[in-house]
Amino acid sequence: MKIKHYLIIASICQLQACANPIGKATNVSEKEVVAKYMETNTTLVNKFDILVGKNKSLLVKHGRRYAKHKGMERTHILPAGTKITLTKIDRIQGDGFVLFNATGIAYPKGELKGVPFTHKWGYGGTSPQAPWEKPGKRLKKILGIE
Repeated sequence: MKIKHYLIIASICQLQACANPIGKATNVSEKEVVAKYMETNTTLVNKFDILVGKNKSLLVKHGRRYAKHKGMERTHILPAGTKITLTKIDRIQGDGFVLFNATGIAYPKGELKGVPFTHKWGYGGTSPQAPWEKPGKRLKKILGIE
């Protein structure tokens, strides 16, 4: 009897994995709660850098550089309070966790034209704040997946 239950549970888990494959990105920008979130989170809470490399521009915590940033040049240092516009948020299904990938435009002081960026956040079982999130206003909490 135990083996039968195990096989049933294993089958259900496999079906769920097929429904939400790891790495699948879903645009959640048009969901009402996310659209409202995107409108109300319009400035950086902390200091961040924009790193530019081959066809990508990343928003990363000031001074943080990792191996995956090799070959990328820091083009801007953005202080807390820098205006941003979020243009798209994707929810990325992980292996038992959820990541978010946001694209947007930052408006450094003294520049008329905005600077595009991408920022990925959330990993493992943790839900760190995105650069624009104020305490208690995390997207995972708003969506009820935390």
